[in-house]
Amino acid sequence: EGRKIEEEKERKRQEARLKTKKEAEIKEGEIKAIKPEQLRELLIKQGVENRKKSLINEKESLKDQRFNSGREYQDLIKTKEPLAAQKTDLLKRIEQIKKNFQAIIIKEKKIEQIQEEIEQREAIARTPAERRIIEKERWGIEEKRRELEKQRWPWDDKIKKIDDQINELEERISQIELKEASLINKQQEITKEEEKLALEIERITSAEDLETAENLM
Repeated sequence: EGRKIEEEKERKRQEARLKTKKEAEIKEGEIKAIKPEQLRELLIKQGVENRKKSLINEKESLKDQRFNSGREYQDLIKTKEPLAAQKTDLLKRIEQIKKNFQAIIIKEKKIEQIQEEIEQREAIARTPAERRIIEKERWGIEEKRRELEKQRWPWDDKIKKIDDQINELEERISQIELKEASLINKQQEITKEEEKLALEIERITSAEDLETAENLM
């Protein structure tokens, strides 16, 4: 039984080989029957058709690349938007801190003016009792100044921390924008190449249409 199956398979293989050989002989006969100038035209036509197919495939590939780069560009925009929003929020927080900080600075300047007045009065004081009174005033003012400095230190730390966060966000945004610029350039190059391919395809199609029209005359 197994031998019969193998014989049947071998018979089918031989038939297939004979069929392929016969088709090749027929094709060769057809080619020989064609005149040399006709054969040359046929080969040129086949070459042009193959070129056109190749151009169309290449154009489709570029279209896919352009689509993918466009999608990647949109993804970058979506990634950048929340980062930019965070940066805006941090900048607003810094502005608010600076307003609070400005109030402290104004108070410090007033204290400096009072200190200068006290020093002037102390310089012209005539009696020890008068100088002691002025010294007490100076101590009180210096204490107020130290209190203001204590109030200012946390604000300094907050501004520094926020500045660090902003710098980090700006670095990330900058990297994204570099990628965006690269993708824009890439899309422009792809578009230019697509235009070149479309022009060549159009020329081949026009030539084919002209040949068809001449054959119909």
